[in-house]
Parts: sequence; structure tokens; C-alpha cells
Amino acid sequence: MNRIHELPLAKMFSIIILSIAFIVSTAIQSVKYYQSKSILDENLDSKAQVILEFAKSAEQGKHYSVNSNTAIYNVIDPASKKLTALERQIVDEMVDKKRKTLRKKSDTHYIRADFSNDGKIEYVALGLDKYETALKNLVISSVILWIINISILLTMINFLFKRLIVNRINEIVEIIGKVSSGNFIDREIFDTSRLNRESKNELDKIYVSLHEMVQSLKPVIQDVIQNSKEVVFESLYGYGKVQDNVSLIKKQNNYVAASNNSIDTIMEMSNALDNRLHELLEKSDKSVYAVQEGLRVVNTNMQSSEAVMESMEQTLALVEELKVFAHDISLTLSKISDIANETNLISLNAAIEASRAGEHGRGFAVVAEKIRQLADISLENAGQINGIIGSIRKNIDSVSQSAGKTNEIIQKLGESSEVLRNNFTVIDSVIQDTGSTLKSFSQDFEVQEGFLQSVRKDLQEMDHSSFVLNENSGVVEKSISSITQLSAHLQNLSDKFDVIVDKRQSVRKLIVPPITVDVTNGKHTICCYVYDISEGGISLVVTKKDPQFVCKTGVVYTIRAKNNERHLDGRKIEMVYLFNKKDESTMRVGAKFV
Repeated sequence: MNRIHELPLAKMFSIIILSIAFIVSTAIQSVKYYQSKSILDENLDSKAQVILEFAKSAEQGKHYSVNSNTAIYNVIDPASKKLTALERQIVDEMVDKKRKTLRKKSDTHYIRADFSNDGKIEYVALGLDKYETALKNLVISSVILWIINISILLTMINFLFKRLIVNRINEIVEIIGKVSSGNFIDREIFDTSRLNRESKNELDKIYVSLHEMVQSLKPVIQDVIQNSKEVVFESLYGYGKVQDNVSLIKKQNNYVAASNNSIDTIMEMSNALDNRLHELLEKSDKSVYAVQEGLRVVNTNMQSSEAVMESMEQTLALVEELKVFAHDISLTLSKISDIANETNLISLNAAIEASRAGEHGRGFAVVAEKIRQLADISLENAGQINGIIGSIRKNIDSVSQSAGKTNEIIQKLGESSEVLRNNFTVIDSVIQDTGSTLKSFSQDFEVQEGFLQSVRKDLQEMDHSSFVLNENSGVVEKSISSITQLSAHLQNLSDKFDVIVDKRQSVRKLIVPPITVDVTNGKHTICCYVYDISEGGISLVVTKKDPQFVCKTGVVYTIRAKNNERHLDGRKIEMVYLFNKKDESTMRVGAKFV
């Protein structure tokens, strides 16, 4: 029965109608056969009855006898013991069952028997040869007539059903096939001249209803296609963002772990520093004692420096007297030098005059030469003495300067000692304050350690939350991945519809999960997600993170891919269309390879 449903409609209905016709025709022919057979039986019985009646009339006239291959007439006595098997059977049937008339068929005869007035049985046994021949002919004619009726009926039904129903149903099936394959174009699937909305024919109504259904489905399919693209985009983009979140969560976990390590290190350093503070407190106590001892020494030094300053003042006074004495000597030597110069000049003039006097002036010239020599010697000695006096003055000046500097140094030393004493006093105060501060620091470190313990606990809670968030993100990632695959399948299904024509005119492959690439114009680079690819181009999701990077149609850009997408690295693309919503921070881009 299931295989019949899989047959073409014409064959299926032909088989069904043939079965019905077979049953009906068989029933009709059976009725006719049994009616004809009943007539034959009635004729056979009538013939036997005629023979019996005729025999009775002949017996009254003492004249009748029949015994042939087709009929046997005889009168039997039920009490007789010389009976044939047929006669014995007749007697048994009529006597035992107390029948007045017997009608019975044996294998070879039709028997009709009646009781006569004298108690005997008259019977006629008619041969069945002609009866069976007539019956056989009746069966053959009925079968032939049944076959002819079935053939004519089947041929007419098949012809009319195929012409009036099957062809139109095949047309409707073809329309349904086109619609199921995504063809919703009216001029390709419907003959609008055959849209008869007033027709009462069911097939016409189906044709009109199918046209109305296609018209109703077209905007729905368009909306489904558009929404499927939106779902694909959102799921793919969401998948990328979930992966980014997972990456950020992993980084956060690393940061939390690093923070825990840092806190452990800080706490160790705090403990070490606290120990160091205790040591510093002990040393500060020792420093207070050392400062006080130093202050005592400074006071002693100040007293000594005051005595030194008095001695230096006396030395400076003596040095000043030496400077005055050296100055007086210098003045005397200057006068001697002047006299020597004048003497030298006089001797020179005398030599000139002596030369003019000739022989008379020769002795005078010798005297003048000696005077000049003595003047030169005096001048030279005065110069040497002046040099010595200059050296003495320089030494005196040096001593004076040294003494002055020493005095200044001693004064400064006194002042420095005073300052040092003040500083020691301040240091003593500072060390005492430092000790108090160190004690406060120690207390603060204890408070800080409590805060760090609280921060560590919060970080542990954050780490647990990050772990749970990471697991939840994994679940969300799997869910979005499943949604993405389903939406990709939905997109592939929607691509089969002819309502919207793919501009690339090529089979595209949806990429799950999307590929992360960089797109550059030579100066600036921006991150993109590739979510479908074909031989002619790709579809991108551009994140608007670089305001200096502007996407424009007709401009050629270069793809910079990661290690896993080396087949895209260096490919040139040209933007074909750009689309973004006002409330979105991303842009959808269609690009072709160039």
C-alpha cells in the first residue's frame, strides 16, 4: 500500500479505480452469472418436470418410456430390493427425509423425483453435459465481457484523468517545486491568464490559492532573508566579541594572579621593612646618644677655636707691622734707584764731555766710567734688594692672606661649629621625631598588612568570579558557535531563494568562526572580521576604532592576515558597498578581489 502512494498520480488512481472497477465489475458479472445459472437450473428443472408430467399422462395412456444418455425415466418401488445405487439414493433421500419432491444434482445428472398416487416414486435423471457446456459458455462470455468493460473503463478513466486532472496537478507540482527551490518570480512560475478566481473547480482554486500563497510568502521570505543576514552578522560578530571577552578574561586572570604575587611580595617586603624599622628604632636610640656626645665635642671645639682666633688676630697685627716696615724699605730703595739712575746719567754725560775734550778729558772719562759702573752696581743691588723686599712683601702678603683666610676659616669653623651644634640639636630632635615616625610606620604597616589581606581576599573572590565568568563565557561561546552554525546554515538556505540576487553571482562560504585580519590603506590600519568568502570577494565587519581610517567604495586596500590565514595575506580588495546602522559602532563591507 505504501508503494502505491509513491507512484505517479495517474498510475495510482488507475490502480485504485481498476481495483474498484475490478470489484464492481466482478460483482456485476457474478450477479449476472448466477442469474443466468439460475435460469439454466430452472430450465433444467422445468424440463425434468415436463418429462414427469408427460410420463404421468403417458402412463395414464399406458404409453411412455425414456432411457438415453441425456435422460432417464423410471418408476421404482421403495420396498423393492432390486434397486440401483442411484435409485437407492433417491429412496433414501425421499423416504428417510419424508420429502414429496426431490431436486438434486449429482456429478452427471440432475434428478427430479415425485411420489405417485400408488406410493411409488417417479424420477427423471437428466444428463448435465449440455448444462455444463452452457454453463461453461456462460462463464467464458462473462469473463470476456468483464475484461472488455474493465479495459474500456480503465482507458477512459486514465485518458480523462490525465487530461483533466493529472496534467494540471503536474503543473501545480512544478510550481511548488520552483517555489521550494526559492523561485518566487511570478512571470516564471505562473500563467496569470489562467488565474480564474470565480471558477468552482478545485484545481483552479488550488492554482489561485497557490498564487496568493506565493504573493504572501514573498515579503515574508524577503524579511527572513534579510533577518537571516542580520542574524548571521550579529552571531558572527558576537562570536568574535565573546572570543575577545574570553581573551580579556584570561588576561584578567593573569593580572589577578600577578596581583596576588605582587601582594605576596609586598607583604614579604612589608614584613622585612617592619623588621628593619625595629632595627632602625634601636639604631635611632644609639644615634641620639651619639649626637649628644657629638654635641659635647662641638662645644669643646668651639672653645678651642675662640682661643685660636685670638692668637690669629695678634699674628695679623704683627704681619701688618711687617708690611709697613717693608713698605718703608721699598721707598728707601726707590730713592737709591733714582740716585743711581741720575748718577748713571751724569756719568754718561761726563763720558760724552770727556770724549769731546780729547786727551785732556781721558782721565775724567775713566773716573766717569767708574762712577757709571758704581751707579750700575748700586742700581743692580737696589734692584736685587727691591726684589728681595718684593719677595718679602709677597710672603708677608701671603702670610697675611693665609692668616686672614685662617682667621676666616676659624671664624667659619666657629660659625660651622655653632651651626653644627644647632644641627646636632636639630638632628637629636629629628632622630627622636624619626623614632616616633618609625613607630607610627610600624603601626601603619600593620594596618597596611590588614588592607593587603583584605585585597588578597577580594582578589581571590575576583579570581573565583573570573573562573566562573570564564566557564560561563565558554558556555556562551559554545551557544553562540551553535547559533552561528545554525544561522550560517539558514543563510546558505536563504541564498537559494531567487527573491534577492547575490551581487557576486558566485557561491559563498560562510566562515565560522570569523577570521580576524587587518586592512590597510598604506598609512593607517584597522582590524576587521571576515565572515564569508567566495571566489570573487569577501564580506567584512569593520570596527570603527581609528578615526583616521575612512572606508570608501572604489578604493583599493590591502589585507594583512595572521599566521593561520596566510592565503589572504597581501590580497588586494576594492570596497563595493558599505552599510552600518546609526546605533552601531561597526560597519559591514562587501569587497571584491582585484
